[in-house]
Amino acid sequence: MPTPTPAVNPVVPFCELIGHLGLASMGVSLRLQYLVCRLSIGITESCVKKQLLKVDPVVHAADHAELEERVMTLLAASAEGCETIVRGYIEEITQAQHRCLRAAFGMEEREAPALGLTFTPGVAVPGVRGAATVASGRE
Repeated sequence: MPTPTPAVNPVVPFCELIGHLGLASMGVSLRLQYLVCRLSIGITESCVKKQLLKVDPVVHAADHAELEERVMTLLAASAEGCETIVRGYIEEITQAQHRCLRAAFGMEEREAPALGLTFTPGVAVPGVRGAATVASGRE
């Protein structure tokens, strides 16, 4: 006799997709926020140095050029970091959609639950009221 295949709830893959999309969007927002904070700290530091250099009359043009180069390097690095973060986000979304479609159409095996707890029948504990007694209001 063939063993029956367990019924799969068709809603579960879509719930997993929404969960993966939420986690991916939170991850990308945190990474971008960190990148913007680092960029703002670097640019603020460069602006402060530039203001200090303006006060001193014996400042070489090389110092100004070095500060400008530093700001341009920061901007280029942050643009590259932003591109990397967005590419990773797109890849995470794509993988989540593929997993959802494969699971929805039964093209992949579902993983067993992480906790395989066995069923044990309830045992009456002395001195504890049962749920039926509490619900009925009788002691």
